[in-house]
Amino acid sequence: MSVDLIKKWINVTKSTQGASSQIVKEKDIIVPDGKADVQKILLLDGKIRMDQIDVQANKLMYKGQIDVLILYVPEGANNSVVKINGSIMLEDFMIVEGLEPNDRVNFNYDIENIHYTILNERKINIKAIIALDADVTSTKEVYMIEDVKTEEIVQKKTEEIDIITMMPYKEEKKPLKEELTIPQNKPIIGEILKQTMKIKEEQIKRTDEEIIFNCIVEVSTMYKSAEDENNLEVVSYKIPFSGNIELIRDDNEAYISCNLEVIPTYTEIKPDYDGEDRIIGIECFVNAKYATYNNELSEVVDDIYCPGKKVTISGDNESYQNIVFKDTVDFPKKVNLNAEGLSPENNKIFDAEMVAKVEDKILNGNIMTVEGFVEIKVTYISEDGANKIGVLEDAVPFEIELSTTVNKGDYTNKIEVLVKDINVVNFSKDNITLDYNLEFDINIYDKKELKIIDDIILEDMTKEELSEYPSIIVYTVKSGENLWEIAKRFNTTVDDISEVNEFEKDAKLKGGEKVIIIKKTKF
Repeated sequence: MSVDLIKKWINVTKSTQGASSQIVKEKDIIVPDGKADVQKILLLDGKIRMDQIDVQANKLMYKGQIDVLILYVPEGANNSVVKINGSIMLEDFMIVEGLEPNDRVNFNYDIENIHYTILNERKINIKAIIALDADVTSTKEVYMIEDVKTEEIVQKKTEEIDIITMMPYKEEKKPLKEELTIPQNKPIIGEILKQTMKIKEEQIKRTDEEIIFNCIVEVSTMYKSAEDENNLEVVSYKIPFSGNIELIRDDNEAYISCNLEVIPTYTEIKPDYDGEDRIIGIECFVNAKYATYNNELSEVVDDIYCPGKKVTISGDNESYQNIVFKDTVDFPKKVNLNAEGLSPENNKIFDAEMVAKVEDKILNGNIMTVEGFVEIKVTYISEDGANKIGVLEDAVPFEIELSTTVNKGDYTNKIEVLVKDINVVNFSKDNITLDYNLEFDINIYDKKELKIIDDIILEDMTKEELSEYPSIIVYTVKSGENLWEIAKRFNTTVDDISEVNEFEKDAKLKGGEKVIIIKKTKF
């Protein structure tokens, strides 16, 4: 006799894995006609712009470009800084073993190193080393048995399972358009040499109906004076920004992650009311990248038997990963840099960049220890004629202990460390002090198994098989046994055992306890 299985389908995380790679890209940048010959390069900068990502079997295809900025001083007595732009095309692939087209991929990329070689006064070779990282989450739709239907009275054992599944990443771009006015005590804009936009003081709030975010968009601009092209200036503005994403909270939502980034699109110089070029018009997007983690509690049939019947259960176990701990922790930090030769009287800081690199992570009990270092790059302008722009580079180590709620076990984990809210809090002679936050995004996964039942068949027992069960027995409970296991073993029911022994149905038995079991005469 076959049994109808009432199935429930659910997505589970099969595995999470990381893949890393490095590529080298290079190109010769030609100085455009009308630009002076190159004598000395002051600053080389590169930013990756990724336009297309395609997930294929065992392969991640990508297409974009590196936007290159070069600032240099020309030959001769003129020390005015010259700007040229170029680009290096990116169209390649990254091998990721086991990758499937339906997998979720969080693709990260960064320029680890970019350097130049002056081939001649009109040609510069640019070589960039790019680090690629892919965080892959493989999911699978599986079913579980919620209930069974049959004419027979069967005994079911159910189990409550808790599965947390990450939903796909989504993005929402919010436009920002602003006109920034240069103060009257600053020179008129001649040419913008370099501009950065950063997110600071990021705040994310989740309500039942939306995600609300607030931040400061900091815009720093380095420009040449229109009155004296040898004079460089730096201005910085902080623009408050707020936005929201309509997203009804699911009843099963356990976690949410949301990160903000600013994407510049357009910058122009505009005249003010007096006709002087003192206005910088900017357009950009504040991009919110978010994902929810849904927690689904389900009561599923784990085992079944039927007194008086032989039960054949076919199926298999399905392994999966379940996130058991997720948290974001901030650590405020401060670093003093040796800036020998620099002083606020002769130098102005344009920008401070910091990137965190994780070298090791160890989970010992419930304590996660993360070690690594932070790369620091401070760009400044100087009164020195031939060295108007300089870069100070350094690195500082970190070792942080993070408390989790997991116990000892076989876990996998993913840790991402970001540097946020970088501020120059002090600049004195030969010394620069930076404040910043180290943000640790911690994800810990446990390995679990689901029992997948494919089919259940009931067959009548023969008289000989039924006679093998004793008419009455006083059974000594073994340590760890429960009423369900005993009832199944002796082909009776939990109700019958409870009634004879005056137990509650959910009674916890102790090892060595005596239980009277009476054989059923009819089925």
